[in-house]
Amino acid sequence: MTARVFFSLIAVLLCLFGYLSITHAIQRRTTVNGFCPARLTVVPSRRGCSSDKDCPGGHKCCRFDCGPVCVLPVFMKPGQCPIPESIPLCAESCFQDGQCPATQKCCPTTGDFACSEPRGQGSGQGQGSGHARVREAAMVREAAREAAMVMEVAMVMEAAREVVMVREAVREMAMVREAAREAAMVMEVAREVFMVREAVKGMVRDVVIEMVTVVLHNAYWR
Repeated sequence: MTARVFFSLIAVLLCLFGYLSITHAIQRRTTVNGFCPARLTVVPSRRGCSSDKDCPGGHKCCRFDCGPVCVLPVFMKPGQCPIPESIPLCAESCFQDGQCPATQKCCPTTGDFACSEPRGQGSGQGQGSGHARVREAAMVREAAREAAMVMEVAMVMEAAREVVMVREAVREMAMVREAAREAAMVMEVAREVFMVREAVKGMVRDVVIEMVTVVLHNAYWR
């Protein structure tokens, strides 16, 4: 009984392994090369699918916000995209590499996506010179931006220097006013001292005159 159960389990496992192998082979044959696009930009050839085999020839089953649909796959071309600032503004817009001609890739720009030659590649001297002009224009824009920043910093520093100068002038004016007030106080004190001294001199003179008068009077009447 035990041996029969054992052989039955082996047979079931062999059948399951064979089924999985056949299913994997079918899936490999029915899987379409390429990748699903990042966004749905075309009318799907079919709505509702579970795998690539549910789609017509050459289409892939891709899932978007509206659900799984059949669309043409996208293919990633070799090479790396250049910096966004070096891509001309008049370049043809795109969503994936398959929409760009020849070896051009769909690369991000400063605003959206556009077709451009990969980094380090070009299609002739004219295009190379065009990219050089674009790079030069980008460098000029960057230099102008840096120059504007330097000028702004210089203006801020000049304004700060003027503020410091005004503050120093106000402080000096305050010091001058304080010195003038102290000088006025000193002059007032000096005037009062002079008046007191004159008053004392007058009093002393009167006392001396009175004493002399008394002495002369006494001497006369003796």
